[in-house]
Amino acid sequence: MTDERSTVAIVLERGRILLDPLVRRFGYGLGTVFFIPNPWLGLIFWAGLFSAPRLGLFALLGLGVGTLLKKLLNLNDVFSLGGGIKANALLTAVATGWLLSAQSLPWWAELSVAAVAAAIAGLVTAAIMFAMSGTRFPVMVAGYCLVASLLFVLCPACTVAAAGLMEPWVLPAGLNGWLEAFVRSLGSLVYSPSIPFGLLVCVAFLLWSRAAFLAGLLAWVSGVGACLLLHRLGFEFLYLAQSYNFFMSGVALGAVLFLPGRASLLLAILAGAFCAVLALALQVIFAAGAIAYLPISSMLTVWVGIGAISLAGPSAIARRYSASRFPPEIAWLNDAYLARRFGAADPLLAVPLAGDLLVAQGFSGDVTHSGKWQHALDFQAAEANGQVGQLWGALVLSPGSGMVEAIKNSVADNPLGGSDFRDNWGNYVVIRLDQGGWVLLGHLMQGSIGVTVGMRVETGSVLGKVGNSGRSPVPHLHLQLQSAPEVGSPTRPFKLANFLLAGTAEAPWLQWQAAGVPEQGACLRAALPNPAGYEILTQMMPGSAVWFCETIGELPARLRRANAQRTTRVQVTLDEAGRYRFDAGSGGRLVASLEPDAWRIMALERVQSSLLALLASTVPVIPYAIRPGMRWEDVPPVALHGMGFAESLAPFLGRSFALGHYVCQAMPQAGKALLIEARFASDDEQDAVSARCRIEHLRGPVALEVEFRSGRIVFSQLSFEPGLPSGAAS
Repeated sequence: MTDERSTVAIVLERGRILLDPLVRRFGYGLGTVFFIPNPWLGLIFWAGLFSAPRLGLFALLGLGVGTLLKKLLNLNDVFSLGGGIKANALLTAVATGWLLSAQSLPWWAELSVAAVAAAIAGLVTAAIMFAMSGTRFPVMVAGYCLVASLLFVLCPACTVAAAGLMEPWVLPAGLNGWLEAFVRSLGSLVYSPSIPFGLLVCVAFLLWSRAAFLAGLLAWVSGVGACLLLHRLGFEFLYLAQSYNFFMSGVALGAVLFLPGRASLLLAILAGAFCAVLALALQVIFAAGAIAYLPISSMLTVWVGIGAISLAGPSAIARRYSASRFPPEIAWLNDAYLARRFGAADPLLAVPLAGDLLVAQGFSGDVTHSGKWQHALDFQAAEANGQVGQLWGALVLSPGSGMVEAIKNSVADNPLGGSDFRDNWGNYVVIRLDQGGWVLLGHLMQGSIGVTVGMRVETGSVLGKVGNSGRSPVPHLHLQLQSAPEVGSPTRPFKLANFLLAGTAEAPWLQWQAAGVPEQGACLRAALPNPAGYEILTQMMPGSAVWFCETIGELPARLRRANAQRTTRVQVTLDEAGRYRFDAGSGGRLVASLEPDAWRIMALERVQSSLLALLASTVPVIPYAIRPGMRWEDVPPVALHGMGFAESLAPFLGRSFALGHYVCQAMPQAGKALLIEARFASDDEQDAVSARCRIEHLRGPVALEVEFRSGRIVFSQLSFEPGLPSGAAS
């Protein structure tokens, strides 16, 4: 049965690949109008549009004109969310077909007018795209709105006649009436305010992103609520026919153009109400005609929202993101997971000194690290008894790669207890980092700096020696990250990478940190690779392994289904970037990378195999500095390709990632093997409690045992056949 399912899956996948180019030509045009960059879901909109064949044919004409223009102008607008050249041309052709629906013109005349209007809209859109290319604002449907407005103004009689053919909008009564109004409104964007088309729009959104649909729905409710309030205040206007604007503005600002979250959800609600006020203003200004029914109010609302958030700066409650190809909840999950596992976008700096160090003053320190200089660390030497040691003359190492921006090498060193308040930072080196920002290392020894301005340095390059210059009563090294090259510029947050904490007296230097900000008073040292562990982790061979699965007791339901087969074949290969790929066929793939500090599992791709999923949870990262007794923490990788309904609401409800606690149990020199134990903190009955993994030299992981609350699962490697990096047999 499993083989039959695999065969069907392969056939469907091949069919999808063959049809994908054709689907892309059609699907993006309508899909991106609704902020859905998925061509297959775009076909749903086409199906709804062809419920009125006339409008469907005009849409095909507009798509053809837009495609031709895009090729002639050599522009790429596939992922222009909210509308690109093809989308604007398509909508203009549909609007023209609707406008002429009550007229008795020959078919060729109607198509000619639609083609010319679509071409003009495409050219206008291209011009707007060029003008706005350096801004943060999406073009959306500006070209379509301009051309359609002109058509409505030039042909008022046609507009009135066409509007008269549409089903009238009446104020709903009861919940069913309001639901019907909501569904119908979704089709008004393409002049198809029917229940079937509206339901298809709902289906497409729910398949693409439940988070986006929720943001749009709340914005629609907010906008309609604002309209009802305006009615009570005496403002009469037809708002239901254009209420799709409320929905679209909520989708854009609440989930698509900004990372979804509680803040963006609030932004969507405010957007709906603001859009309603704009809709009223447009109808007052353009009392005659159908200009007010165009997506002008939603477009302006989106632009105003982006502008307001941009003016608020990087500390704004909502944050733009560029992962437009992903559903919003997947983009959020990816961002939140990466921030939780690897830290936010803060730069990572290497420990700039060798030996045991004491953080004499940390972030927001009680002496000089305050205000705009709060993000800084002061290092002194630490002795075994916890006392401050002597750091004078220690080599200062570059904490990152980049170009030397500025140096000062002439300030005399102070006697112990003295300080020079005229040259606050004393002798210093400023480096423009490749990863962004400028790092300053201060209080260096007079005449010790061995680099020059414009010189390239790499992480670990010798810069000079620790001194006692500037505002420094005792020899120490000052480290800060700046937002500008000038000395004294405001500091930025950063993290130290790959270091060990002193821990307790019984277990010294056994707490590893991949990245973090040490507290004031902490003792640390750079984590240097253990040769034995480094050899095991970096010399895994590609090849083909067969694993056997044994279960004891009661396992979670998802594991019982996944382990119907007792054996699993895993192909281990190396890609062009040197990353290990553990491929279980239809069971998915695990990607591991040899990072500068550790062997780290970076991603799970379509993982259905419990072996790969549990392996990723048990050994998500193994530091090169590993030795028996060493402990560390990490967030196990999560699959970022698909979420259920409940998980889709995680951006708005909040989500905490399970934290794993790891310890190296053994690393015998003779056996050339590592034994890693993991413990998990989770309240979910489906989650593992603990796990153990054995990793051998050359063969990599060879044994995995995972404990659950009511059972245990054991994976053992039965055989391993070495192969070439590409996967071919050696």
